[in-house]
Amino acid sequence: MSALSMNELLNCEKERQDKLEKLRGYQEKKIPVVQYGKGEFGNEVKKFLEKEGIRIEDAFVDEKYKTDASDLTLMDCIAKYKKVAVVVCVSSPNVIEERTKEFCNNPDVLDVFFFGHSYPAGRSFLSIDDLKENQDRIEEAFSLWEDELSRETMIAFLKAKLSGNNRKYLEPVAEHSGTEYFNSLFQWEKPEVFVDGGAFNGDTYESFLKNNIDYKKYVAFEPDHNNFNLLKAATENDQKVSVIEKGIFGSVGSLSFQVNSDMSSKFTLENEKKEGILVPVTTIDQEVPDATFIKLDIEGSEYEGLKGAIHTIQQNKPKLAICCYHKIEDIWQLPLYVKELNQDYRLYLRQHENAWTRDLVLYAEVSSSGTK
Repeated sequence: MSALSMNELLNCEKERQDKLEKLRGYQEKKIPVVQYGKGEFGNEVKKFLEKEGIRIEDAFVDEKYKTDASDLTLMDCIAKYKKVAVVVCVSSPNVIEERTKEFCNNPDVLDVFFFGHSYPAGRSFLSIDDLKENQDRIEEAFSLWEDELSRETMIAFLKAKLSGNNRKYLEPVAEHSGTEYFNSLFQWEKPEVFVDGGAFNGDTYESFLKNNIDYKKYVAFEPDHNNFNLLKAATENDQKVSVIEKGIFGSVGSLSFQVNSDMSSKFTLENEKKEGILVPVTTIDQEVPDATFIKLDIEGSEYEGLKGAIHTIQQNKPKLAICCYHKIEDIWQLPLYVKELNQDYRLYLRQHENAWTRDLVLYAEVSSSGTK
């Protein structure tokens, strides 16, 4: 059986520190550090490196993504600096792999670095302080998992978050992305009342239909207006579907919401300075007290979403598929809370992405039947 070794986890943090030391070494030698990618991920990594005393001299993109004369390519950076060290800051695993090989074969690129995914709803990496401050809770959560793969997955995810070496740790435990939310962990014995928290543009609904699950009704929540319109269009011919332009939370009211018109739209955190708009929020207990299956992918508000479903969870014992990667503490806080709400739940953890610390899902079901 896999064991959770805190010392082993702490050693993973050294992998990240070794990369930072190498970058500092290039900086001391006056070798410019440049960044590949200019999106939100790139901005987050740049902030992280700046806090570590590492300056990004320039950012570059592929030729096809240049939008004006100020955009640079790698060749522009080499022409400007002669020799560079590159930090890769793009989100596509295939692009990362292809470009890393390309950069490593360029004699003017002295080194290539990657620091893993910095999810915008939380902080980039686990720290030693995080582990020490939460050791008891992490170990307690680890003890709750029902099977070996869940334990291996938690260890792998924590190692990836500590080191930034995502593929190294996640690939051995990752399941195919097509199994997300609907897989052999659950038994479909009766028509479901499905709650889709964070319904985006209807992508979960499409997956739901492909799995031929019998359902009484499908209730989808999406507070982003542009996403909601796409969701409405995707489900308008299904009389069993109700779409609600509200967010799921722990109480009924309104909250500041950061509109991105993509799957990353989210409630604005208290410590964020980004402006948002007020949107209505509600609870599962208020809207769907007869739920038999709850899926939550609500960009860091999953804990609050569960708080707003206390009665439903305690009375109905619905199946749960809860994303637990948006915030660092989710991986231990959410399983502990689900078990607190209902001791009868059997808990499982599955990673559905092999190159990023995202698409980590907590599954819970009371029934002990079926393939596990």
